[in-house]
Amino acid sequence: MRNIRALLFVALLAVAVPCTAVAADTYFPTAGTYGTLAYEDKWPGKGDYDMNDMVVEYNIHLVNDPVTSMDIVTRVEARGASYHIGFAISLPAGVTVGSATLLSTSTACASGVSISPEPGVTPVSFKLFDDAFALLPSPNGCHFVNTDDPTSNPLCVGTSKEFTLHVVFSGTLPTSAALLSVGPTVGINPFIFKDVNAGKRTEIHLANYPPTSAMDHSLFGTFDDATTTSGGVGTGNWFKTANGLPWALDISSSFVWPKETKPVNTAYLHFVAWATSAGTSFADWYSNVAGGYRDTNVLRTTAVTDEVCSCLSGYALINGVCVAAAFSPLDLAPMAWYDGKDIGTIIKDGSSYVSQWNDKSGYNHNLAQTTGTYQPLFSATDGIFFDGTDYMDATSTSC
Repeated sequence: MRNIRALLFVALLAVAVPCTAVAADTYFPTAGTYGTLAYEDKWPGKGDYDMNDMVVEYNIHLVNDPVTSMDIVTRVEARGASYHIGFAISLPAGVTVGSATLLSTSTACASGVSISPEPGVTPVSFKLFDDAFALLPSPNGCHFVNTDDPTSNPLCVGTSKEFTLHVVFSGTLPTSAALLSVGPTVGINPFIFKDVNAGKRTEIHLANYPPTSAMDHSLFGTFDDATTTSGGVGTGNWFKTANGLPWALDISSSFVWPKETKPVNTAYLHFVAWATSAGTSFADWYSNVAGGYRDTNVLRTTAVTDEVCSCLSGYALINGVCVAAAFSPLDLAPMAWYDGKDIGTIIKDGSSYVSQWNDKSGYNHNLAQTTGTYQPLFSATDGIFFDGTDYMDATSTSC
């Protein structure tokens, strides 16, 4: 037998300290439900202001807190864009990414592909696709997709396209509060982009959400945009008109978007009051179906057929969302795994002194101690406690 006190000392010392509970996973809006992002692509002009140039449903799953990994599921529901716009997601400043994978129905969900942050762009940003026209091709000669009701325009209909961005964090882990923050320091920051020129591009973000370092600042403060500028560079009050109207919406539920060319303020009659009050008035402008809130004649009321990914190995389908399966130490192919919270692997006496601790790796590197004065003590709250003189020996060293 080999004495493995030194091998186990560090790991077991950690078990001896009272455990800190791991926070439950966080979902936004909730597990199995979707929020909606809606964009107008004519920034810095208002354009037709129909907020259907890109409509994206999303669900965010944050694993643990601080967050070890996250899954952002996005479904591109409609394209009313006149530009060949792309879609990207940036993360808070200071976040470090260990790895990332992208699953997509645009590649028939055949496999997840490794995806890297955009090179040279800060903060960390992931580009999900470059061209909405290629993602949702125009059906039957139509210019737009899913921006009119099928009853009035049955040819211009398509299925949504789904992307799942899976990110594993490293270094100092972000908190769920930081990732979901809406200000003053924003968290996850989804945006559309167009007109890439000389390495810079036109980005369109949610109101008060800053652009990335790839943004062309020359259009800030022009046309209808009232972003604060200094020396030709945007500095704040991002992506709003002088009276507070945004070019992008983030709604924490499903959203019935306006039909093509129908301004959002003609479809939702309290939208302007909500936007110009910085959200303090008519917070239910989009959800209230009472009289005087909406004009259903200019809303696309038919649901889009969703094209949903089948989940890859390592992912599980939960309420329609592919999320990373729970981590197990067996994922690391360990030579030994001792679980101080699994009472089924621990043999102890009536005073809770442990004579045997079984290995869960499958190699049967069980630990044993027959001498009572050297046996560690089991605690239901703290695991197995070694007092500095306690030790256990492996009953097998074979692999």
